[in-house]
Amino acid sequence: MGKGKIISPNGPINHTDISTPFDIHGYIPYLANRAATALVDQFQAGLTEHGIDRLDWRVLAILNRRGATRLGVLASLAALERPTLSRVIARLTERGLVIRSQSDSDGRGVIIEPTGDAAPLVAHILPHAHAVEQSATAGMTADEVRFLRSLLQRLCENLVPWVPED
Repeated sequence: MGKGKIISPNGPINHTDISTPFDIHGYIPYLANRAATALVDQFQAGLTEHGIDRLDWRVLAILNRRGATRLGVLASLAALERPTLSRVIARLTERGLVIRSQSDSDGRGVIIEPTGDAAPLVAHILPHAHAVEQSATAGMTADEVRFLRSLLQRLCENLVPWVPED
């Protein structure tokens, strides 16, 4: 393949060919942003009644699955900058949903751990999370949903380096 060309199901695409009119409605960043914005808006509507936002949810969902997690790993898994994550952790600590402690292994690392109150909150929100996902994938077969998920994961891997599990 030459520079600027990729093979699509409809044949090669030349990204440097300015004679073809640009159609924003087929532009992947536009489509991804449009879908993400709609998903976030729908999901946030169900979080508000619980007094948390999507960043709080993201951290709680990760901790609910992993348990105690080093701060740096959590920042990477949650795709959050450390200052933003620190504010989220402060909110969740104030609500009694997480505990922040020093690592026993090296004394320098910070460990974030969900409290007993976190799991019931996550369990209560999960039906809403699944409903938003089902709404977004309505009319798709199970294979199409799996394929979409794999494409989105690959897109993320292409754009954002993934942290190794600790």
